[in-house]
Amino acid sequence: MMRIAYLEISARQTGKTRRLVEAAKRFAEAGRPTVVVSALASHMRPELQRHGIVVIGNGTCGVPPSHEGKDAAWLYDEFDWLDGVTAREGGYYVTTARFLRTAEDLFEGDGLLSRLLKANNWRCEKHFECDPKLYRYMAADYRRAVASDDFRCLVLGEFLK
Repeated sequence: MMRIAYLEISARQTGKTRRLVEAAKRFAEAGRPTVVVSALASHMRPELQRHGIVVIGNGTCGVPPSHEGKDAAWLYDEFDWLDGVTAREGGYYVTTARFLRTAEDLFEGDGLLSRLLKANNWRCEKHFECDPKLYRYMAADYRRAVASDDFRCLVLGEFLK
């Protein structure tokens, strides 16, 4: 059975991308060809490229042949919002859920999130905003601005109905 290295499903603005970038640097420093897949990567591209990390915008973009082997580390930022993402052996995945799933979808379906949870022994990391004052204001703004299901995904980091 396939295994992944890391799976995180957290709310917005909780440091997912920062943790992913630090992990990518560790993989690259250890000598592994490293690929970061992120639609939000434009601001991080120079920093990552200085470490020899290939940055692509979605899972359908090509990478150099040197980064296609089984020893390459693949890290996916906001994978639930990207096209062409695949479950890869040893992959590193972080996201805020795009929508809430039913238990049937998750446990009986074959969607990407379901496959990743299975590959990670039905476990995922979850982080919250560590500044309570900032979190309180962000939560209040989002509660007024978005539908309740979106609030649960974006602010609470939930993915199940």
